[in-house]
Amino acid sequence: MGWGLRGKVSQVLEHAAEAVGLESAAIALCALRRHKAEYGRYPNLLRPRTFNEKILYRMAFDRRPILVTLQDKYAAREYVKARVGEHVLPRLYWVTKNPADIPFDRLPARFVVKATHGCGFNYLVPDKARVDWADVMAKCALWLNSNHYSDNREWVYKHIEPRILVEEFISDGTGQSPLNHRVHVFGGRVQLITVDAGDRRDDYDRSWNRLELRGDRPPIGGVPASSGSSTLAADQIVVSVGP
Repeated sequence: MGWGLRGKVSQVLEHAAEAVGLESAAIALCALRRHKAEYGRYPNLLRPRTFNEKILYRMAFDRRPILVTLQDKYAAREYVKARVGEHVLPRLYWVTKNPADIPFDRLPARFVVKATHGCGFNYLVPDKARVDWADVMAKCALWLNSNHYSDNREWVYKHIEPRILVEEFISDGTGQSPLNHRVHVFGGRVQLITVDAGDRRDDYDRSWNRLELRGDRPPIGGVPASSGSSTLAADQIVVSVGP
């Protein structure tokens, strides 16, 4: 049986498991299928060792409410505000379940529209005078009718209330959007930092040594200028906002 057919069989089993209330089984089957298709082997979900396996294990079996809170972009704001302070957050201009009530005429010249319950649900508005409002509304409607659990069996998204946020536009002068630092923590300590610049990406250890990791994005090249203090700051934030 070829992998294409096995993949289709796996999808049928996922839906069957979901139909009889076996949510974790459905998620695990989806994780097995997707990992096999991407890496050519099945992940070990019973005794996870690699980073990918541990993430998939958490998706399938970890049901701590804090995971939902931190994935919900609005709830995460409130969590960080309570634990660290509002000063570290971009300004929030509006939150709504109905994008038609966004007061565009009262917004600043630049802002960002995003959804609370997904990945990649962002609309950058660097110049309000030139934005296509109909396109913004269409994107918001699409996001509000999307659910990452239904699409990819990512449990943490299943119960997040879909909402639209309008936030402050932040720029560091490197492009339309600032460099995006993703801090990966293992055992309570920062061990891996991923830096995104548009469609380019670099990976570093905590000492900012460049790592050659598998990926489909071209490199940025060069350590970001802010790297000197960001690892220490990230360690402090992890301690501050840890569950």
